[in-house]
Amino acid sequence: SIGTKVAFYRKAKGMTQEELAEKLGVSAQAVSKWENNIACPDIQLLVPLSKLFGTTTDELLSTDSVKSVQLLPENERHDIKDLTLKLT
Repeated sequence: SIGTKVAFYRKAKGMTQEELAEKLGVSAQAVSKWENNIACPDIQLLVPLSKLFGTTTDELLSTDSVKSVQLLPENERHDIKDLTLKLT
């Protein structure tokens, strides 16, 4: 569930529920409700959540177990043109 994933990623980042709540502008009680599957985060929080956790919104919403998807920082990403084999 999304609550399980929020709890997993929050703990992986070493954040408390209070710290996550502060970063998102919600209450710690809201985060607790998400993690206990009593409520879900507002749709507008999905992108900020995924960015904070270094994952994708697809990963947060998928019904699969946590895959530990992590996005590389922009300075470590490569342009697809540089990774394509060109035959002449």
